[in-house]
Amino acid sequence: MEVLGAFLLASVMYLGVSRIGDEAMTVGTFVSFFTVLGLMFSPLKKITKVNDPIQRAIAACNSVFTFIDNKTEDIPTKNTTSFTIHSIYFANISAQYEIGWKF
Repeated sequence: MEVLGAFLLASVMYLGVSRIGDEAMTVGTFVSFFTVLGLMFSPLKKITKVNDPIQRAIAACNSVFTFIDNKTEDIPTKNTTSFTIHSIYFANISAQYEIGWKF
């Protein structure tokens, strides 16, 4: 962005000086135009800095909404039962982890 701005200012200066040499523009008019052009860069930089987070937010929203809109898959189980378990009784249950195993 900075390089583009520098080339733009250089080309405006060249065109302004050539128009002053052809007496198509006065020095005061050129200085006024060049000043206004220089004052426009700060708001343009602010706009481009605001645009980047907005574009990132839009991209993030797009990926989140795509994830939300995906339909879930029904995974059939191999063992289907048609009875209801009313109670479960556990007796003498123990568990042991391997040495060095991390949870």
